[in-house]
Amino acid sequence: MNHKRPCQDRCVIAAAAWIIVCSSSLQAGDWPMFGLDRTRNTVSSEKNPPLDWQVASPKDKTERNVLWSARLGSNTMGDPVISDGLVWVGTNEYTNVTNRTDAVVLLCVNAKTGKPLYRYISPRLHSRYLDWPYSSLGCSPLIEGNLLWFTTNRGEVICLDISPLKEGGGKPKQLWKVDMIKEFAVVLRGADMGVMHIPSIASHDKYLYVVTGQGIDVQADRVTAPTAPSLVCLEKATGKLVWKDATPGANIIEGQWSSPTICQLKDQTQVVVAQGDGWIRAFDPKGDGNGGSRVIWEFDINPKTSRFIFRHHCERRYFAGTPVFHGGRIYIGSGVNPALGRPSGRFVCIDPTKRGDISEQLAVDAQGKKIPHRRLQAVDPSKGEEAIENANSGKLWAFEPNKEDYEKGFNGTISRVAVHDGLVIASDMDGFLHCLDADTGKRYWTHDFLAANFASPLIIDGKVYVADEDGDVTIFALSKTKKQIAEVAMPDSIYCSPVFANGVLYLATRSRLYAIAGNGKPVAGKNETAKPDSRPTKAAFAPTPHDVVKKMLELAAVKKGDTVCD
Repeated sequence: MNHKRPCQDRCVIAAAAWIIVCSSSLQAGDWPMFGLDRTRNTVSSEKNPPLDWQVASPKDKTERNVLWSARLGSNTMGDPVISDGLVWVGTNEYTNVTNRTDAVVLLCVNAKTGKPLYRYISPRLHSRYLDWPYSSLGCSPLIEGNLLWFTTNRGEVICLDISPLKEGGGKPKQLWKVDMIKEFAVVLRGADMGVMHIPSIASHDKYLYVVTGQGIDVQADRVTAPTAPSLVCLEKATGKLVWKDATPGANIIEGQWSSPTICQLKDQTQVVVAQGDGWIRAFDPKGDGNGGSRVIWEFDINPKTSRFIFRHHCERRYFAGTPVFHGGRIYIGSGVNPALGRPSGRFVCIDPTKRGDISEQLAVDAQGKKIPHRRLQAVDPSKGEEAIENANSGKLWAFEPNKEDYEKGFNGTISRVAVHDGLVIASDMDGFLHCLDADTGKRYWTHDFLAANFASPLIIDGKVYVADEDGDVTIFALSKTKKQIAEVAMPDSIYCSPVFANGVLYLATRSRLYAIAGNGKPVAGKNETAKPDSRPTKAAFAPTPHDVVKKMLELAAVKKGDTVCD
């Protein structure tokens, strides 16, 4: 493998040493990765979160409980990550405002002041099918000690040494880069229509687990590189390939946007990945020992007779949300790219102690012989094929769509859930929030936001925080009965999940990042918002993700080349 290593070999040696000691440097209240920790269950152990705040507007400069705000790009989809006094968030920006040269950006700001400290700028790829114009960097970085890893819009896995930034403002050093398009022949299906996330990275022991973004060739309406991996395991210190998996193969429905989750059972660690063929699989972290993967169990989210018709309303769904591990169980909902129409999906609770095919049903031919999975339809009844009950099913319960009462069923999601005190809080794209029993799936209550929902819920100190596309943040009591505590209006749409770290609530709207803390009363005329940096803003130029869906934009001409930093 040909890795770009701009630093000397001693940087890689230092990286290996840092991996051993990195866990000891993590602050108790930090939020160092997508979904807080490896389980992806966003339940904070901190207390006393803010319940009331006000953000300044052009007409009213009054602010309440706002520590600072920082300007982002025109579209922001990357959940913030907080570690050692630094806040990192994925957004977009113009690298040349005169020519409107569009790029994605990993931005770092000071956690105390909101002052911008660093930008990693990654140019666009040549095709909108691979890299949607004006889309955000939707990958939240993974931080362990002085090392940071993330995946770019260009299918590159980057490792940065961020110690210079932590120690006094020096620029991070790039230790290694793996170009998954060049090295693994991956066909990217990137941040499609601006709303789909680039998967974040998972970590276990000395290894990283990266969903490659492998998907269909849109113009061909099929997978043109079925042997390209959907999942790779890399060494943390060097980026060297350990093993790869291409199990979804030619059956990928559209793309792959779900991030890996680490499931720690008593007898085994599993890397759980919801893959693009509509199956969720658990992998042995060490692979098969020969550079390939070893699947521990797999579960098909779709009914076997469901059909897929690209660019039309279809029955088959896949995963854009990420699995959550809690209480020895896996919780996940399926959905679809919002560009393909009205969402629908299923929400399931799975037993990860099972082995093999643990789907609800098995696909068999007319002779009763199990048949391989197919992309468009697993079972064709016209050929005598049928779906039979699986005695080895790992499904504990499912929350299904409800055709009679839309509000009481599950309508598809691209979000994670949060699980705590025997309750599951799940949001769906149609703007409903559901509270379910974690053991049985019983629905206790539902709330209609009257707005689309792309963010994941957050639980803090017995309270549930959920943000929606209208820019409202609604707070509920974590309870079997619905108790709304507050609703706070923000000045812009929200596509990122709320994050709570070190006593501060971080809210990334489409164009600004806010740090909220305290529960004080209004102070007229007070405005502690950090001054914007000197880089010109064109936030009003780029449309919201939903506008992008309605109107095709021309991609600015960006010469294909190496990622640059500034």
